Amino acid sequence: MLFRSRNIKFKDIKDFSVFIITRQGYYLGYKDKAKKEIKITDEEDTGLREFGRKILNEESGFCDIMINNKKYFASFSPISNTGLKIVVAFSKNEILKPVFNTLITNILFTMVVLLLTIVIMIFIINRNILDPIRQFEQAIKEGIKGNLGQKIRVTADNEIGEMSKNFNIFLTQVGQMKNEIDSYSSMIA
Repeated sequence: MLFRSRNIKFKDIKDFSVFIITRQGYYLGYKDKAKKEIKITDEEDTGLREFGRKILNEESGFCDIMINNKKYFASFSPISNTGLKIVVAFSKNEILKPVFNTLITNILFTMVVLLLTIVIMIFIINRNILDPIRQFEQAIKEGIKGNLGQKIRVTADNEIGEMSKNFNIFLTQVGQMKNEIDSYSSMIA
């Protein structure tokens, strides 16, 4: 109950074992009292036998093991100079399930944030780039029809805003030249 990690509480894990192994490989302090007479290296389960050999041959360690067709994380370590080793084995599925749930949650959250960012960027691009381009297009079409009084609304203080101002000046000057030409034409005629 004192063991805690970010998402897993020791008390929430149901499939685990904690036991002590003697120097000779006998169980000591195991929940199944019948195991006191059995060496871990004499177990029926192959995975447990191999794990037992590892416990007896190595000082301490951490490994994946298969017991009764179930996957476990297992760790073992000596208890001072007693010749005893404490062994802890946790169901891999129980340990990893909260990790996978957190991973899925984080992936979904990231996808939602990314989608919102894309929508916002599309809105910004549309408002700040495409709308002024459409206004230019409309002003050019009106200019072709002869309506040189058309003005583009300047909404930004950037390159597009500067281009809008210059285009408005251009339309004004072309309009003035057209008026001067019309005036000279009417004098000649």
